[in-house]
Amino acid sequence: MAWSLILGLVALTGLAQAIPSERLQDACVTYYQGKCMPGGCQGDQIDLRMDCGNGGSCCRGVVAANTPADTPNPRLNDVCGSIMGKSSRIIGGETYARCTLPYSSMVGLRFFFENDLNKMGNITFCAGSLIDEDLVVTTGHCIEPYVQGDGMPMLSEIRVIVGGYDSYITDYGNDGAPEDRAKIAEAKVHPNYNRNSLDNNIALIRLDRKIKYNNCKIPACLPRRAENVQCGQVQNECQMAGLGTRFEDEFRPFPRPSKADVRVFDKSTSSGILRYMDGLNPEGSVIVEPIQAQQKACAFDWGGIVMCPRDGRWELSGLISFHNCLQNGNVPIIAVDIAQYRGWIESCAPDFTQCII
Repeated sequence: MAWSLILGLVALTGLAQAIPSERLQDACVTYYQGKCMPGGCQGDQIDLRMDCGNGGSCCRGVVAANTPADTPNPRLNDVCGSIMGKSSRIIGGETYARCTLPYSSMVGLRFFFENDLNKMGNITFCAGSLIDEDLVVTTGHCIEPYVQGDGMPMLSEIRVIVGGYDSYITDYGNDGAPEDRAKIAEAKVHPNYNRNSLDNNIALIRLDRKIKYNNCKIPACLPRRAENVQCGQVQNECQMAGLGTRFEDEFRPFPRPSKADVRVFDKSTSSGILRYMDGLNPEGSVIVEPIQAQQKACAFDWGGIVMCPRDGRWELSGLISFHNCLQNGNVPIIAVDIAQYRGWIESCAPDFTQCII
């Protein structure tokens, strides 16, 4: 068996050499989403181990440009939820083009272990949203196990991926800068979070660096406070995105994000509906309903973003808190209502020790 495999590879190698270089280059671009580099891959580019002919290599990623690192970011209010240049797992959902709004604020929480040979991350287990240069909001469910008890040693193995799209490669923005793989400097879980009921399922992460904004790294705008939201309001033009599995029976997340069109119910309406859901009524939550009924949130979509347009920008309306892909009947998707926690977020932002509930 081993010899037959080796002979097969030899035969394939000979076949590749016989194919005109134009077809090899086309295959690199079309099927491998790469680029043929005559002198071989450069910098952080990934060598896809495919011959392009004439000694070239099929590489993925771009060669980072030299950009001034000390150029300050635009003001948060000027850039959040807006477009900065252009760039070419939800169950039943669709993947979206990289570095496009409203998804450029979403980050991935990924484990990086020392035995991970390619340093590409063993698993992306949750998502969140960038809301300032060094501040990310996610669910308490995603981070609480690693800030106390036996899980604390694993906190150092987590990287927050900002500006990433495909977990199998390094992604780059329109300024040539690669995705950030930031460590967690500190984390703050809401003091009234309950892991059983998912009450107050929200947490903040302070990154170990300030993120330089580009078209792939755009902070989300926070929504209006909950008291300014009209009772009975339904937002019908929202988008939900997550990093989870694409099918119920999968056990690893899909390498690229998925999205779905959704409507978001206000706090009062959501509470009224959830009252009849057999005790499933977490404090600080709202209902998210996909426009297409077969679309659901599933494992690893936790912390996925729910974005709604307002005044020409995209606001972070919610974070996926409870997935429904394994539930029978019409169990809804439940999201953390960011509007109810805007005051807490703003009080924590300068200093996690000064949070006000």
